[in-house]
Amino acid sequence: MYQTILDVNEFDVKNIRGGFQRRPELIRQKQPDHHLLNNFSCHNVSYGLNDKCERIQQELTLKILDLLQLEENRCMGKLMLDIGCGRGWSLRWPSRKGFCVTGIDMDMQALSVVQHKTDSKYLSPECVQVVRGDISYGLCFRENTFDYALSVSFLQWLCVQRNTKQVLDRFFYSLSTVLKPRAKAGIQFYPSNVRDVQNVISEMEKYFVGALVSDYPHIDRGRKLFLLMINKKELLYLVGMFALLRQLLEKSAALKALPLQSGKTAIVTGGAAGIGFHITKHLVSLGARVIIASRSRKQAESAIARIRENHPDAEVEFMFLDLASFDSVRKFADDFFSKDWALHILINNAGVMLVPCKNTEDGFEYHLQVNFLSHALLTTLLLDKMESSAAIGNTVVSVVNVSSVAHEAANFRNKIFEGCEDNWSYSSHNAYAVSKLAIVMYTYALSRKLAVRNSPVTVNAVHPGIVDTNLYCHVHPPISWALGILKNFLFMHSRLSVVLGAMIGNILMFILTVAMGCVMTLMPEAYIQALSSFLFVIFGLQMMKEGWRMSPNKAMKELEEAKEEIRKKEDDDLTGVIIGGLVGHTLCTGFAAVSGYFVAKKVSLRTAIPVTKWTDLAILHHFGI
Repeated sequence: MYQTILDVNEFDVKNIRGGFQRRPELIRQKQPDHHLLNNFSCHNVSYGLNDKCERIQQELTLKILDLLQLEENRCMGKLMLDIGCGRGWSLRWPSRKGFCVTGIDMDMQALSVVQHKTDSKYLSPECVQVVRGDISYGLCFRENTFDYALSVSFLQWLCVQRNTKQVLDRFFYSLSTVLKPRAKAGIQFYPSNVRDVQNVISEMEKYFVGALVSDYPHIDRGRKLFLLMINKKELLYLVGMFALLRQLLEKSAALKALPLQSGKTAIVTGGAAGIGFHITKHLVSLGARVIIASRSRKQAESAIARIRENHPDAEVEFMFLDLASFDSVRKFADDFFSKDWALHILINNAGVMLVPCKNTEDGFEYHLQVNFLSHALLTTLLLDKMESSAAIGNTVVSVVNVSSVAHEAANFRNKIFEGCEDNWSYSSHNAYAVSKLAIVMYTYALSRKLAVRNSPVTVNAVHPGIVDTNLYCHVHPPISWALGILKNFLFMHSRLSVVLGAMIGNILMFILTVAMGCVMTLMPEAYIQALSSFLFVIFGLQMMKEGWRMSPNKAMKELEEAKEEIRKKEDDDLTGVIIGGLVGHTLCTGFAAVSGYFVAKKVSLRTAIPVTKWTDLAILHHFGI
C-alpha cells in the first residue's frame, strides 16, 4: 500500500539525535540566540545543533520539496505552511523557490527570532504556539488556505503524549482544514517504536491519502518517518474522475423496450429538472401517472409543458415539496393521501452538492437533510400506502434511492450530524459524500427490516452516472473552469439518448425486472458480484471491530466462498438491496479493497459502522420502521 521513496539512512542521523531529542529540555534551560546570519543560517545555536546538523536539515527540507514534485515556475505566490519553523531553518529554502511561507512553532521564543522578517515578500512567520497538536490554535487561517505544508522539525512530542491518538487526530485534522483540497504535505516524524508508526499512519489516513516515504524493518529511536500526504478532500474529485473514465470506457446501455406502466403511480423528487425530468418524461411515455415533487412551481410547470408537447394526454402533476423542511415533507405526504391514489414507484432523486455551510430550519446540516433525512422520512410516511397498493394490484412496488459514487470519499470527522456550526471546520465536499454514503447504508438497513416483515416493497440504491445537470452549480471556482470543459465533451447530456440508457435504464430496470421476477436471469453475474462485494464490506467491518486484519489470501478465500454461497441461492429471492449500480461503478470493488490497491475503500469500511448504527437508531427507530 505504501511506497518506499526515500531511505534517510544516507544521512548521519546520529549527529542530530542528541540535539533534537533533548530539545524541549534545552529550551527550558537556555535562552535562544537571536543572532541570525546569511538569511536564517543559524550561527552559534544554543540548542547544540552544529553546522553539519543544519546542512542535514537543509538536505531533508530539499528532499521533501522534491517529493512534493514542485516546479520552479509554479511556486511563485503559492502559500506554504511551515510547521515547527523554529529559527527559520526550513523557512529559507521554500522562500527561495518563491513560496509565501507562513511559519508556526510550539516555541514562542524561537518564533521571535524570525519575527523581524514579517515584512519580507516571501516570509510571514506567525508567533503562535502549536497547542496539543492543533496547528490551527489561535490562528486566523480559514479553511482551504494553504497550497502546501511541510515540517522537518522535531515532532516526537506528538507521539509521546498520554493520549497519543487524540493528539495525532487533532494534528492531522487541523492540518487538513487549513489545506486546500488539492494540497500536499510532507511531514517528518521521529517514531520511537512500531506502535508510534502505526498510530501516525492510522490517524493520518483519516484525513490524507499518501505514501510512506521512509520505512524500516525495525524502528529505533532517532529513525525518521516521512509522510507524503494529499488532502483527502481531493478524494471527491478523484472518485468522480474515476467514475467518469469508467463511464467513457464502458459501452453505453441501449434503452430497452419496457412494458407499459398504465395504471401505476410514481413520485419523483426533483422531477422538474436534470435526471429527475427525464425519469418523469420516460415514465409518462410508458403510461404511468407521475407526481413531480419539487420546491419550484415555475420550473415544474415548465417541465410539464415540455412533456405535454409530445404527450398531450400525459398524467403528470406538480406537488410542492421542500426537502429542507420536515414539515413540508409531512404536508406533502398528507396532500398525497388526500388524493386517494395508489403508489407503486417512489424515486428519491432530488439532491444538492457543495452548498456552503448552513443548517436547515430543523437544525440539520443542509446536505444531510436534503439528500438523506427528508427522503428517509418521506419513504417512511409512504410505506404503508405502497404496501397497500401492492396488495390491491398483486404487484411489486419499489423505492429507488439515487446515491452517488462519491460516497467512497466520506468520513465522519467533521461531525456533520451535529449541524453546521463552524464554517472553519466544515467541508461541503465531505458533507455531500457523507449524505450519499448514508443513503447507501440506509437502503441496506431498510431492506433488511422490510424483509423481516415480508413486505412486498423492494428498495434499491443506484449510481446514475456522471451527468451534466445543475447539481454542479456550487462547484468551487478553481474547479469550475475545468469542469465546464469536461461537461461539454465527456459528461452524459440530457439531450442525448445515452442519459436514457445509462441512467434511466439503471433505475427503471431495477423496478421492472424485479417486478417481473427475472433479476437473476437477466444479469446474474453482475448482481452476484455486487452482493459478494457488499458481503466483503461486512467482513471488513467485522475485522475492524475485532481489531485484527485478515491476510489478503484469506480475505480472497472468504470472498470466493461468499460468492459460491450466493450462486447456490440463485433461485432464492435476492431482491432486497441491490447496490450493483454503486459497487459496479465505485472507485474500489471488494477485490480492490482486498488487494489494497486503493486507500479510499478504508474510508467506507471505517465509516459504514457509524452510519449503519446511526441510521438504525436515529432514523429507523425515530421514524417508527
